[in-house]
Amino acid sequence: MSERKIDIYNHVMPNAVGDRIRELAPGKGDMVKRVTSIPMLHDIEARVRMMDRWPNYQQVLTLSNPPIETIAGPADTPDLARVANDELKKICDARPDKFPAWVASLPLNNVEASLEEIDRAVALGARGIQILTNVNGRPLDDPEFLPIFAHATDRHGVPIWMHPRATRGWPTTAARRSRNTRSGRSWAGLTRRASQWRASSFPGFSTGCPRCGSSPIIWVR
Repeated sequence: MSERKIDIYNHVMPNAVGDRIRELAPGKGDMVKRVTSIPMLHDIEARVRMMDRWPNYQQVLTLSNPPIETIAGPADTPDLARVANDELKKICDARPDKFPAWVASLPLNNVEASLEEIDRAVALGARGIQILTNVNGRPLDDPEFLPIFAHATDRHGVPIWMHPRATRGWPTTAARRSRNTRSGRSWAGLTRRASQWRASSFPGFSTGCPRCGSSPIIWVR
């Protein structure tokens, strides 16, 4: 039997998530329409038929854009995150031969709810969490977000899938203002190849998060 080949960073946009986005933010309808115009993102059977061309090929699933925290305020995004993660679990439970694992999305504009969703999603079987390279324009090493990294790594020991969100003036880290530090360089140029980074790349993560320095950050291609 041939070895399995597992692609560890694949996006989907389940129909239930698209419907909930339209309810919460009608103004995002055009973005959802663009995303759902790609059958492979929402038609899982079409994706499976494509994958059948390579019988030993499997995918780890993550949620597609738009980022949850851009859709609504902190009171509504926790519910959207729950819908998204429940849908990813359903897909993987239905076709474990094709989708052996999934990664949780979080309502990053609500830190307390994000911690609760990490607990819930990992209990459901999530193998990690997905974040973007800024949270509505705020850098990831803003002290407010440290509990999310610490909770994922210290409490659950799960890796972090990072997706680029390269927007002018929206830094990945506070140190990006200084071009003389590694984390201060723009990371957007790295998105064309698979990379693996560690949370120790972020200034300040060495305190308050003992395991952050050894937790892998998996960068999207």
